[in-house]
Amino acid sequence: AAARGAARRGAPNLRVSATGSGAEAHENAGSRPPPRTCASQPPDRWLKRTRMRAPGPARAGGGRSSHWPRLLKAVDATGHRAQSAARQLLAAHHGVLSRREALAAGISRRQIDVRLQRGEWIRVHPGTYRHATFPATWHQQLAAALAWAGQAAGASHRSAVAAIGLRRFQPRIIEISRPRGRRNSPAGVIVHESADLDETSIQLRDGVRVTTPARTLADLGAVVPEWLVARCLEEWLADRVVTVLQLRAAVDATA
Repeated sequence: AAARGAARRGAPNLRVSATGSGAEAHENAGSRPPPRTCASQPPDRWLKRTRMRAPGPARAGGGRSSHWPRLLKAVDATGHRAQSAARQLLAAHHGVLSRREALAAGISRRQIDVRLQRGEWIRVHPGTYRHATFPATWHQQLAAALAWAGQAAGASHRSAVAAIGLRRFQPRIIEISRPRGRRNSPAGVIVHESADLDETSIQLRDGVRVTTPARTLADLGAVVPEWLVARCLEEWLADRVVTVLQLRAAVDATA
């Protein structure tokens, strides 16, 4: 009643609202200023509240440290070096890489498993992989067999003849030799064990370890007819791929 009387006498414009506990007077919405919102505040005032602070210097009693950027850079540099070393190995060996070589290059076991799950690397033999982007070729299969056999192995016999080159002779057989090694051989790979096989009997051809022409001729008679050995000898002597002295030395070494 007092509020209604004041309104009749010209008091400030009031609005009466009834509540469960009694009458409550409110000022008219047009007579009070609009509420402040985040959009009406200066940007630099509320942005400073949510701005991330850079970690401060290291303190003796703990707290934040400024060493983490250097640590992250060191980790990134190590990862880049490992990736670069793996790419070089793949490019030099027809897209083939052994697990031992990958670990030596800095690729972790977890990273190897992730690449296999993604299909980036494909398992060819136990502990031997090929990159999916490289085309599957005979040289790649030969390199994969050598990666499985170990660093001392080399392509030999008929595979060595194909790698060195002989006219109208292009077998797709995979044949390697090694000093000693595992008993079981991968499917599709012929493995010979030779106790006298050393680095003097191996040379690099197209990124693949291959027995020398003289050593190849000394081994070839065990797996092919005599006429093929004679043909190979004549052609290589004519093309100066091998000499008689080299052949005699190889025969004496394997005798």
